[in-house]
Amino acid sequence: MNDVTILGRDEPRGTYILHIGVTGDLNVRFGRFRQGSPVPVSRGEVVYVGSAMARKGSMTLVRRLLRHATRRPPKHPHCLRPRLIEALQTAGLAPKDLQPPTNKKLFWNIDYLLDESAVHLQRVIILRSPYRMEDSVAGMLLADASCQPLAPGLGAHDRPGSTHLLQVRASDEWWEALPARFSDLLQS
Repeated sequence: MNDVTILGRDEPRGTYILHIGVTGDLNVRFGRFRQGSPVPVSRGEVVYVGSAMARKGSMTLVRRLLRHATRRPPKHPHCLRPRLIEALQTAGLAPKDLQPPTNKKLFWNIDYLLDESAVHLQRVIILRSPYRMEDSVAGMLLADASCQPLAPGLGAHDRPGSTHLLQVRASDEWWEALPARFSDLLQS
């Protein structure tokens, strides 16, 4: 299985899907979500859908993905980070001298999960497009019986009522077929 898949047009913006492994049951405080009450996250696999539509600065697709692959010091970055950097550079999305963030602060809901030591970023799927597709992608996943929200509204603070952080109970074949499911979205 390819751990970094880049699909779509020659575009520096887009939507991304993070395949996250959780090696033990956790109770995670996702910042101010639910007034800081812990949310149970079961051992297994989680998917997160996000987007980055800026053309430059800290809100670009490249910077957002590097942020997700980085933990706060003194924790080590996710093992996927070097391969992610290489794939972004090969695709022409990142400069050769790209430097990961050094002083990450937790801000988005997903930051709190990805900072946990029992959590591992396993795969990134990038959908390069000038259009924000995260709600469509999240909707496709929510319609799949293999996916269940961790908590309604979690992971989509900018989209009230949406959920972009889902627990997944699926086979390796489901994960391998996932990129192909988004090809129709990229054609429109």
